[in-house]
Amino acid sequence: YAEGRGQLTVTAASLTFNPAALELSYGTMPQIDPASITGFAEGEGPEVLFNDAGQIPYYFTKEGDETIYTPGGEQKMGVGVYDIFITDDPSDNYDIELADGRGQLTILPLDVSVSSETLTETYGYLLGASDLTTTFDAFAYSETVEEVFGSAGIPYYFVRGETELELGDLLEVGLYDIRIRETNPNYEFNFIDGFNELEVAKKMLIAQIDDLYIDQGDMPQFTAVIEGFIDGEDESSVYPDGIPFYFVDENGIEASNTDIGAFTIRIRDNLHNYFIVTNDDATIYINSDRGKQVRTYSDCVSYDEGTGLYTVTFRYENDNSEPVFVAQGPDNFLSGAGYIGNNSDLPTVFMPGSGVFEIKFNGGRLTWSLTTFSRTQKSDVSSDSTTGSNECGAKLDGAYLVYPNPVTDFVNIEQIVSEQSDVYIVNMYGIV
Repeated sequence: YAEGRGQLTVTAASLTFNPAALELSYGTMPQIDPASITGFAEGEGPEVLFNDAGQIPYYFTKEGDETIYTPGGEQKMGVGVYDIFITDDPSDNYDIELADGRGQLTILPLDVSVSSETLTETYGYLLGASDLTTTFDAFAYSETVEEVFGSAGIPYYFVRGETELELGDLLEVGLYDIRIRETNPNYEFNFIDGFNELEVAKKMLIAQIDDLYIDQGDMPQFTAVIEGFIDGEDESSVYPDGIPFYFVDENGIEASNTDIGAFTIRIRDNLHNYFIVTNDDATIYINSDRGKQVRTYSDCVSYDEGTGLYTVTFRYENDNSEPVFVAQGPDNFLSGAGYIGNNSDLPTVFMPGSGVFEIKFNGGRLTWSLTTFSRTQKSDVSSDSTTGSNECGAKLDGAYLVYPNPVTDFVNIEQIVSEQSDVYIVNMYGIV
């Protein structure tokens, strides 16, 4: 061989890499078509580029991100656009040239189906994430809820019309869509069959209304104690214009202060966030502005050896055609040395005609004072009335048996003595 003879130099051949554009959902492994690599020497193909794992060593980069992403690598490719490369390390026989205008890999958000349970809560309850139950399709890379949403939990929010409210906000009564904010760009949430609903129901208020006695035409001044407001609200904020009282007769028909009789007091249920329940026995008693005085009498007195107390039978005479109503108090009270603190036993409704009732006392002087139509009539009884003509006879001892009390569908009256009797059956409003 001659000195300085020529040599054969084999240089690396050029391969052209021209991948097609790919669009994949987050979490999907990219598959690059090997046919996108051209220029292999005769008899060779993509296998000459295989790495130790038997794969073509593709990798991906994202503008502004120095991370090298590889299929199946530890780094997850989030939403975005990536350039596609091949490392030429496995073969010294080829150089990789990138075709102009080659396709890119686009990672799109993964669509996840979501179902939240429909929920009903009462106004005033502040919802937390633990109150809501949501089911998701599997997340990419087997990610957990904590990994997807972070330690703060699922970012629920609620929509009604144009209003958006967050967890922990005070929700007014109504129907709300239960939604989830897409705070993780790698996911889009698709609610199955539309958004599930949160219903915020009205909260109950309980009103204890005081009875009221007025004369016909007087303006009633109602009083009530209302309980059940949520924190931060009270009677003045919920009823800024005052409580809307009204009253109805036994048929539920609204009455006015020009009517006469006993009527049930109500409060209009016109609140947005509350409904109100009132006591059924709250009554307004309206007396006629023209009437005759109710007269009172003490008929007789009896003595009970078992208790050592006396019982006086009082009687009233009402010559009016309507009942007369007098509240227990300065116009209807007991006094005297015989009084034992039982004003509550006095009647407050005096029906047309006559009526009797019994009051216990200790034997001292007892006076019943009743004021009707601005005039006072007093009846009194003392312990010495227990003998002689003032002693109660058989009529108070088994002469009459009336039951049941209260009456519903029927009343039994057993009369032992032979005499004519008048019987009145009165409803809960004091009406015959």
